[in-house]
Amino acid sequence: MRPLWLLDTIGSRLIQEEQEELVDVLAISSGDGFLQIGIWGHSKTFTNHLHADEFFLVEQGVIEGVNLVAKFDHLPIKDQVIDVVFLPHTLEQVKVNQPILNSTTELLKDGGKLIAIGFNPFSLWGLRHYLSGKRFLLGMNQLISVKRYTTWLIDLGFRIEKIHYFHATLPTVKRYDLPLKINIFNPFLCACYMIVANKERIPMTLEKQFTRDGYKQSGSLADSMSRVIE
Repeated sequence: MRPLWLLDTIGSRLIQEEQEELVDVLAISSGDGFLQIGIWGHSKTFTNHLHADEFFLVEQGVIEGVNLVAKFDHLPIKDQVIDVVFLPHTLEQVKVNQPILNSTTELLKDGGKLIAIGFNPFSLWGLRHYLSGKRFLLGMNQLISVKRYTTWLIDLGFRIEKIHYFHATLPTVKRYDLPLKINIFNPFLCACYMIVANKERIPMTLEKQFTRDGYKQSGSLADSMSRVIE
């Protein structure tokens, strides 16, 4: 999804800092398959520093730069072929979000990484969002707290590797950076958070319960997608 406000001063500054914050994570998140679910900004927003053999962008509508058009909770990709799944504000823009996480879990390899960024509801940005009747941060169906997001991930078998708050600026056209000398207040001053989680390996005794038809599927992301299209 491509909210038009991302093109204005507030949105462009946000995108720039999100890119900067994700550089280190994306640089070390290499592998055969990298899947971004949902456009944020434009199709190339987060790929400049990406090291992956295969990169695919999924959207629910036909947009330039999209590799696959499909429902986020019913992706036509085989299980356990993805190394990294990236969710840039994806769950905030939909009404039903847990089925998307369920589908994502099935696609990831054991030990695969999930990276998510979201708006902090307990921040000045979140406060302005709710006081404006959701006209600020237009397109966000709901803001999801870090606690709620990580609880979902842990219940699905993820280990939380990193939680990082960033973009400590006032939600105004003019940029006013907020002081972050007192760490305890950082989450309440930062507009966004980033979660990095690893899918835990499933014990062999339980493995068949989490595979389709009693066996593991294998192959590349491109092979998986081409098989479905055929």
